[in-house]
Amino acid sequence: MYISKMNDMPVFPEHLEVHETLTSWYWFDEDGILWSYNKPIKVKPTPEESQPYLDEFESLIKGKKVKMVLDTKYSLPSTKEERQL
Repeated sequence: MYISKMNDMPVFPEHLEVHETLTSWYWFDEDGILWSYNKPIKVKPTPEESQPYLDEFESLIKGKKVKMVLDTKYSLPSTKEERQL
């Protein structure tokens, strides 16, 4: 497993490209599996603030389905409107 913690922070794989957003870090392993770790944030960004990161993510997956491993320990609840984005 790539997510190991020291001082309650993730230790990222050094040999893979790690992407950072306002709310998380994520990377694809050698098998194409997406690993994601949420940041311990207190305030959610607005949809406008998040859009560039969503666009980058969509360009990386190119409309393909991907397997994901998510650590959602710090995830904040989403509203119905946010889930529809």
